Amino acid sequence: MVFWYDQTASAGLVADGASALTFYLNTQVIGSSAATVYWATAPDCGQDGTITVTEDLGKVKTHAYSLSVQDQTGHEYWTSTVNVDANTCLQFQLLWSSRKK
Repeated sequence: MVFWYDQTASAGLVADGASALTFYLNTQVIGSSAATVYWATAPDCGQDGTITVTEDLGKVKTHAYSLSVQDQTGHEYWTSTVNVDANTCLQFQLLWSSRKK
């Protein structure tokens, strides 16, 4: 899985005071990024500079994960359930919607 957001989301995050983001999958930290880092189109899984995670699903064909993305203050910008199919690269875009702190 690779998690990404576009320039609109980045600008919204910065305007909202977010400077750094931490990505959690099932409460485990999977990576962090500056809020100013964004992608014009979906990056490939494992591409340099991305928040990418690889999970071994074993014999299970589909698994649901809990995603949370928080800024440097702990404010949660995104929370979602992410359904992953075995042997695929899921490119999961985080869409911006203005939120009040």
